[in-house]
Amino acid sequence: MLTIDEAVKNILETVKPLGSETVGILESYGRIIAEEVRADSDVPFCDNSAMDGFAVIAEDVKAASEEKPVELKILEKIQAGRVAEHKVEKGTAVRIMTGAPIPQGADAVVMVEYTETRDDRAFIKAPVEKGANIRIAGEDVRKGQLLFSHGIRIGPAETGILASAGCAPVKVGRRPVVGILSTGDEIIEPHEPAGIGKVRNSNSYALAALCSSVGASPRYMGIVPDRRNDVEAAFKLAAANCDVILTSGGVSMGDFDLVRTVLEEIGQMFFWKVKVKPGRPLAFGLMTGVPMFGLPGNPVSAMVSFELFVRPALLKMMGARELFRTKTTARMEHEVSDKPARAKIMRGVATRGKDGVTVRTTGHQGSGILMSMLLANCFIIMPEGISLLKKGETVEVIPLDRYPI
Repeated sequence: MLTIDEAVKNILETVKPLGSETVGILESYGRIIAEEVRADSDVPFCDNSAMDGFAVIAEDVKAASEEKPVELKILEKIQAGRVAEHKVEKGTAVRIMTGAPIPQGADAVVMVEYTETRDDRAFIKAPVEKGANIRIAGEDVRKGQLLFSHGIRIGPAETGILASAGCAPVKVGRRPVVGILSTGDEIIEPHEPAGIGKVRNSNSYALAALCSSVGASPRYMGIVPDRRNDVEAAFKLAAANCDVILTSGGVSMGDFDLVRTVLEEIGQMFFWKVKVKPGRPLAFGLMTGVPMFGLPGNPVSAMVSFELFVRPALLKMMGARELFRTKTTARMEHEVSDKPARAKIMRGVATRGKDGVTVRTTGHQGSGILMSMLLANCFIIMPEGISLLKKGETVEVIPLDRYPI
């Protein structure tokens, strides 16, 4: 039986990046950049006004005050998108709107709040320093500046930078198509009525959401009954149409646990047990060359296994630089004890206070308690060989998406 680290190493040595494709900026969110990205121009492109007001020569208005305004001749009015036709010279000003290019000769902008206008005259009621209220060309981004290197994930701010710096379209890592299916005669779809002996298929939908959150492309392939021929046919179909296969259920040692059996017989299985709780029965191998994860059937086990083993694999396939969530520490709010045989991944709720971050479990940690995943904002790690975490003890945690920064 492998440790968590040994299993992850085995997986990451097996999966390979899928290559790249070029997409438009609107399609780039959540994708992994596959090349160096440099700005094609300065941002902003030219000096422009940061305020509505008057473009002036600062020296002209250095003595301006509420009591003794400085009178300047207004040459013209310009808005964003227009270029001034006149040069600002001593005794003159240009009415300017936010974003409009600074006219030749002007070296400052007086905010409109400190001015008054009468016919073609501006009365400036406050002095300004040279350069005031001017956005300098290239102050945000310089032409040729390296913005992103290979392996960076595109978020909202990255999307805006790509657009403003003219980096369109953009080369990104290809999304893995992840075939998702559940096995078991007891599994029914969410819209079907509950009944004795039936279990709604929460796993496939949760796994699809997890795939999407990473940036992969989930493909739901339905429920497979506990029949050898059906399982084999479903795996072959998934392998022919997907880059990764995710199954849930059927990987233990029961008479109807066929996932492991079929993977062994028609594919290659590298391991099927990991020293972790929850999630010990986890199969990994290749189905006709396609990476396949046989996740446990219990919903918490399936989601925890995805976070530990599938998520880094998908990120590697997309070309990401960072494959793992960054671990941190917190202090336990209460005592936790368990058998020391396996590493434990407990669902936790971390809270940040004046004395740092504390963490507590979500309550009952059974692998079928899906509410524990809903409540959790982190995983609490109890290492293998440890049977007790004391109140106040510093423990290692894996932050999830709602972790308090």
